Amino acid sequence: MKNLFLTITAGLFLLTGCSKDDSLELIEPKSANSIYVLDQNMDQANFNAIEIDNFQAEAKLITTTETSEFGSTSGYYEPAFRNTVILEWSANRDERGTSGTAELQISNPSYSMHFIMETECISIDGGVAMYGAIITEVIELTGDTPPLTVAWRLYFQVKDGDNNGTKRLNFDQMSNKWIFASPRSPSLCSVYPPKHPIWSSNGYENVLSPGFVEVSN
Repeated sequence: MKNLFLTITAGLFLLTGCSKDDSLELIEPKSANSIYVLDQNMDQANFNAIEIDNFQAEAKLITTTETSEFGSTSGYYEPAFRNTVILEWSANRDERGTSGTAELQISNPSYSMHFIMETECISIDGGVAMYGAIITEVIELTGDTPPLTVAWRLYFQVKDGDNNGTKRLNFDQMSNKWIFASPRSPSLCSVYPPKHPIWSSNGYENVLSPGFVEVSN
């Protein structure tokens, strides 16, 4: 009887151990593919996965100018000659904190997505702003996309054509490079300031009427 009891106990221990190991394997954090770059400059915008360490190493090589986290930005972007892309955002930061919301819709032959977001941060340099938002609701996500869920973040840069210092732009502009960062990755709010070269590396899209970009500080 004693031997039978020991055998049963050992079996239960092995089963419990296997279950625990399997569970740990499933939730083990992975550094790869935690940041995705979406290039809107392409005919068919696709996601490129980048490892966090490589992504941040690039930022450390750049000397940045002084920026302000106080100010506001808002805008509406809907390119006329592409698959459906609608991006709307509004953000304000003052001594009381940061507030604002955003909404993104993309629909093309490869994938569709529709997110509601809450402003995470803004950083302003003249008439140029870097905006970050956290996904709070996934309304639609289908097709060939990363596993974007609640708590993922989106970052992009915008330029206010009427408020760009001594160099006046003909149009408001939006960076073609958009960055999606997973909840596992560090916040990029202070990593890529408004005039970091990463934003200009893929060029810009003019924000045409009825679209607009407003930046103030």
